[in-house]
Amino acid sequence: MQRPPAWIVGAPESRLPVDFGPGRCNIVLTMIKKLQKHGNSHALVIDKALMEALGINEDTPLQLTLNGTTLVVSPVEVGLGDEDVREAITKLRPKYARMLKRLAE
Repeated sequence: MQRPPAWIVGAPESRLPVDFGPGRCNIVLTMIKKLQKHGNSHALVIDKALMEALGINEDTPLQLTLNGTTLVVSPVEVGLGDEDVREAITKLRPKYARMLKRLAE
């Protein structure tokens, strides 16, 4: 038997249902939205609460998947950014300098 969603306690506008699936706890956030006119197209505005729940910002690439009549919006994992790569190299270079030099020979 599946358990109905519980609610996270908080301010009324921040109450989120919690789905206790097997071995996990997922926050379920449901909103009814309307498309907004944007030039010759239409846009779906994603509220701050949804963006925070997904861990995304305005620069995050999103994947749109149509499954029957359901539209699924998911953040795309694009790997490390240039700054993260430079930081990792800066940390690793002193530790592995001799090994890297030998490999380059």
